[in-house]
Amino acid sequence: MAGEPSGAMVRLMRRAGYVPVARVRELRDKCTRMEQRSVELQQAVDALQQELDALKKLRDRADRTQQDHAAAEQKLQARLERLDQRTEREVQRLREHDVARAVRLEDLQQRTEWADKSIQLGREHLMAIEVKLDIVEGAIKVLDQRTRAALAAARDGRDHVRDAVRLS
Repeated sequence: MAGEPSGAMVRLMRRAGYVPVARVRELRDKCTRMEQRSVELQQAVDALQQELDALKKLRDRADRTQQDHAAAEQKLQARLERLDQRTEREVQRLREHDVARAVRLEDLQQRTEWADKSIQLGREHLMAIEVKLDIVEGAIKVLDQRTRAALAAARDGRDHVRDAVRLS
């Protein structure tokens, strides 16, 4: 202990502001380590700040994307509503046209039935007229034969009534 000062001396030296060399070295090493640690911590803080800035940018971009998506969704929703309304109007128009077509179809069916009946009636009339024409044609032939016979008899002097009765 010859090289070390006594406790009272150390206290007196401390009051005077004297610090032992070993303590100075120890404090210097500690200060150096603290400075290194401070630099490391500052670098870590800077890295975290950069990461925080990047995350904020990502969040801002995500917010803008979300807003863009929300706006796009609103536009699509509005478009979908317009398309639904247009589809509903088109369906209503087609239903009305279907009703009108059904009415026209019913009218056409009635007209077709009336035309079929008219055609059938016309055919029956034509058949009746043909029968009558056949009768008239037969009567004309008979009258023609009687007239020819009467004319021939008048030329020949014969009795045309007797000959006509004979022909029939």
